[in-house]
Amino acid sequence: MVEIYELLLVARYGSDPSVRERAGMKAIKICTANGKCYALIGMSKDNKLPEKVREAAKNNIEAAGMKAIEEYAANGWYWDLAEMSKDNKLPEKVREAAKNALQKKVEQLAEAYGLKPANPLQGDGLPVEPTREFLKGKEDKDKEPQKKPPLKNTK
Repeated sequence: MVEIYELLLVARYGSDPSVRERAGMKAIKICTANGKCYALIGMSKDNKLPEKVREAAKNNIEAAGMKAIEEYAANGWYWDLAEMSKDNKLPEKVREAAKNALQKKVEQLAEAYGLKPANPLQGDGLPVEPTREFLKGKEDKDKEPQKKPPLKNTK
């Protein structure tokens, strides 16, 4: 991470414009590869960086966000995924991917702890005991003979 800050220092305050641009682009490449999407968001708004670097940072936020999601899910950092899923600074695609990764883990945990809904209509994970009214209504329907609709006179 220190390397990124040093490169940004060169990109902001270097005297040669080509060196500033190359340093900024190298910092972007490192941030993208390591999933540092928030660093890229900051770089995209930093007026001390060259315009080309700010644009490249803006264009790489999504790729870095997706890399961060992979890392967070692999390391079990689910609170970070939850925060990413709500962060409006991130692109919609990244927020949705964070929500999906979090939902996948939640479903795995629910199944591991036996918390899957027993009745999909209820959906709260608690088994539903049928009431007497429910059973009585069902029994009455089973006992009643099926009535056929009257035939229409076609004359």
